[in-house]
Amino acid sequence: VGPFKFQTACVAYTDELEEKFDVTIDLPACWTITDGHIETISTTFVTAPNSVMLTTDGVDNVRSVLTTPQFADISVLRLQFMAKYEGSYGTLQIGTITDPALANTFTQFQNVELTNTWNLYTIDLTSYAGTDAHVAFRYAFQEVLHNGLVYIDNVKFFTGDCLEPSNIFATGLTGTSASIEW
Repeated sequence: VGPFKFQTACVAYTDELEEKFDVTIDLPACWTITDGHIETISTTFVTAPNSVMLTTDGVDNVRSVLTTPQFADISVLRLQFMAKYEGSYGTLQIGTITDPALANTFTQFQNVELTNTWNLYTIDLTSYAGTDAHVAFRYAFQEVLHNGLVYIDNVKFFTGDCLEPSNIFATGLTGTSASIEW
C-alpha cells in the first residue's frame, strides 16, 4: 500500500514559466523528450544541482528534441536560457512543435550559436505567427564528424515589452558623468 506516483494533468501556461531543472533528477512534469538522447544531469550546471543535456551520440541525422509544457499563446513570450556546448558542433535550434510525441512536427524559429562556456541567450517569440502550443529545443546535425553535448539551464519564459539591454557602451566619460547607449 503506497507510495503511489501520480501526476496531475498539464495545463497551458498563460504567461511566465521558469525552470532550473533542480527539483529532481527526472525531467520536470510536462517537459517532454520528443526525440533523441536527453537527460537531467548533475555534473555541469549554472545553478546547482542540475541542468539538461542533449546529445546526438555521434550518429548521422540524429536530433535531440526537448519540448516545453504547453503555452496558451507563444506569440506573447520571450525566452531566456543559459546554455553551452562541448564537442565539435554548437548550434541549438529553437522552434515550436505541434505534437510533443512527434519530432517531425518541429518548426524551426531561430538558430542559436552556442559557445563552450555558459552564456545567457534571449529569444523574442513575439513575431511568432503560428498555432503551435509548445516551444522546443533541438540539437541536430547531419554528419558523424559532428559529435557533441548541449547543456541547458535556467530556462525562463516571460511576457512584457522590456528586454534587457545589450551592446551597452559608455562615451563622454568624465569624473561625474557619462553617456550610456545600447
